[in-house]
Amino acid sequence: MHGCPLGALNLGVRSKFCLPLVVAEVVFLHVLSPCSSGLARYAESMNSEIERTDDHLPRKRVSTAARQDVADMLSAALADGQLNVTEFDERSTKLWRLTYADELAELTADLDVTHAPAPAASAAPAITPTPGGARLTFSIMGGSSREGSWQVARHHASFTTMGGNTLDLRHAELSARETVIHAYAVMGGMEIIVPEDVRVISEGIGIMGGFGIEDHPSCTVLMSDLPPNAPTIRIRGAAVMGGIGVVRASRSARLH
Repeated sequence: MHGCPLGALNLGVRSKFCLPLVVAEVVFLHVLSPCSSGLARYAESMNSEIERTDDHLPRKRVSTAARQDVADMLSAALADGQLNVTEFDERSTKLWRLTYADELAELTADLDVTHAPAPAASAAPAITPTPGGARLTFSIMGGSSREGSWQVARHHASFTTMGGNTLDLRHAELSARETVIHAYAVMGGMEIIVPEDVRVISEGIGIMGGFGIEDHPSCTVLMSDLPPNAPTIRIRGAAVMGGIGVVRASRSARLH
């Protein structure tokens, strides 16, 4: 009876109780304890696997509708005085350049968009909720012209090489409150005519050429006098050994 556990003999416990104690000890040491440790390790590994899976979930890309919602919030915050014009331009630029949906929150995190007034409706140019519109104008050793009533896509690209393009946006329908024109002229010229009640932001460069904005004599509205909710036309691109001119003019003016 030397194998009796827990000092059963020394405690005067009868020998008939030693066998059950031995069995209990063996079961605990060799069955229950390893199983418990194994289950614990398994649970820990499963939790680690779940965490690794969550870490590797793909980031969601931002949609056009989500961008427009944030653009409206920024316009409302500008109208409410929460943002100045410089801050509005910086955040709007970042908005249309970001890729993922989780990047949107930081643009409005410090704004009280709940009580900010909604942007007032602008009389012109018309902003249509219908998606689509012209996305491209192109010319090589020739010319291309868009004028009158036409719908402009949110992003419109215009290219000319040894030719000339004209984009007259004064009577065009815009597909969004902010429209981006990507303009490129190589050994050619391009004229972009915008209505005087639209905010114009030029982000183009001239390389051995010119890229600039001017007011036509018919223009009576200063850019600084535009309301905060005025539609925006952002012009990006480059003029290489050529010229790209942006002209602000009234809708009734005859430029040519």
